[in-house]
Amino acid sequence: MAVYIRGLGGVIRGFNRIQRATSREIQTELKKAAEPVAQSARQKISRYAGASVGTISPRAAGASVFVTQRARKVTGLRGDFGGLQQRRLDEALNENADGVERGVEAALDRLTSAF
Repeated sequence: MAVYIRGLGGVIRGFNRIQRATSREIQTELKKAAEPVAQSARQKISRYAGASVGTISPRAAGASVFVTQRARKVTGLRGDFGGLQQRRLDEALNENADGVERGVEAALDRLTSAF
């Protein structure tokens, strides 16, 4: 059986119909797929003094996954530190894009095989 979806809206509506337990399972799998990006970002940002690398982690919400830093914003000597961190996060994502794509595909395969 094949499922055809047009656009992101169709995907989101489909995810909204999935039972809550399955949704949590998907979010856990998506976080696993994003963990290499978080690890790479921690390594890249750790070379800067005062960086809170322990607060960088993957986070899933709905059908999306993010790598965020939970540290509070602190006014300091580097006004460009937010932009610097974002560039390092972008680099980490670009380095691990293939692995993230494979992880998301594997999570969706596991989900669809349950039905």
